[in-house]
Amino acid sequence: MRYPAVVTKEGKNLLADFPTCPGCHTFAPPGRDIEHEAEEALELWLESHLQERILPPRPPRTFKGRKGTLLWVPVEPKLAVKLELRWTRENLGLTQAELAKLAGEPPRDRPTRKPRLEPNDRYAQPRRRRDGSRD
Repeated sequence: MRYPAVVTKEGKNLLADFPTCPGCHTFAPPGRDIEHEAEEALELWLESHLQERILPPRPPRTFKGRKGTLLWVPVEPKLAVKLELRWTRENLGLTQAELAKLAGEPPRDRPTRKPRLEPNDRYAQPRRRRDGSRD
């Protein structure tokens, strides 16, 4: 899996912009590798979208770039699998549990105890001072 980036020169720096990933761009100052910077920026952008439960766009198979050099930036394999699973779930309209069941995965353990939302009496009561008065 790979996404296209358009690399241009901005002053002394190289700028990589991902037209299919709105808001994803980075730069490399002289002496830094734009390919490495672009991979890192893309990975962070994709991961943050997944964490925020925003489905990132699929990468295009082809791309006709605008002014600049076209750079195809690879996605780390583990992240690519996460993305493919999310896109598959979205296309099929399935929840995580439903997809896991279809894949033959056993259900995950769920906590048997509900969390307590009421305050613990020990801490809810005002403390007594040594002289017998309350806080």
